[in-house]
Amino acid sequence: MCLARSHGPFSKPNVARVYDYLLGGKDKCAADREIPGRLLEMCLPLRDVTRENRAVTWVARQGIGQFADFGTGLPAQPNIGTLASRQAGI
Repeated sequence: MCLARSHGPFSKPNVARVYDYLLGGKDKCAADREIPGRLLEMCLPLRDVTRENRAVTWVARQGIGQFADFGTGLPAQPNIGTLASRQAGI
């Protein structure tokens, strides 16, 4: 759901919202869906690569099971706790 009209800062793509879109999140506007849509046409594995790129995935695979998520932007989907639990097999 986009929180703004078709003008202002939400009328242009934002890297955090584009990344959220590639992760499967909900916080994006039309402008944020257009660029990854074109990128996915050129590089189908982009969505999977984006998900694997999250540092928590690698750290959880190393056996770390506790994470502090201080939130520096939009909430990513899945959230850190859910992602870490999946990687740890919980």
